[in-house]
Amino acid sequence: PTLLVDLVFLAQFRLVDGQGEDNVFANDGNNTNDEFKRHWKAHGVLMGIAWVFCAPVAIAVSWCRSLFPKDLAGLWFKIHVSLTSICALFTIIAFGIAVHATNAAGSPKYNGTHQRVGLTIFISFCGVMSFVQFFDLKRLYLNPMK
Repeated sequence: PTLLVDLVFLAQFRLVDGQGEDNVFANDGNNTNDEFKRHWKAHGVLMGIAWVFCAPVAIAVSWCRSLFPKDLAGLWFKIHVSLTSICALFTIIAFGIAVHATNAAGSPKYNGTHQRVGLTIFISFCGVMSFVQFFDLKRLYLNPMK
């Protein structure tokens, strides 16, 4: 986890320092540098936990559900839903932090590749998938082995 945090932090600094290809996170002095770095570090850490740990493990648990013992048939589903929910929650929080930091810096919004991909993931995962999942939960919860 420490290596992940360091890599995400360095990637964010590359954009902050103006060395990235689209410097949309440049700090123009509207907030302190430490506060600015803290926001982007929190954004990176939350997204890292959500998408490097929670999402892949949730998918793996779903794929391997047949390996769970029959007496624990619903356990895979509870783990899957828990990890997916944590992923969604961390994504929402990290997205809010990014929007706040971008607004505080007075930077343009959604004009870089990272920002467009992030917005697309946010809308598709947290919007569409949550909507679909809401209507599918009852069926899956009643028969978690399917």
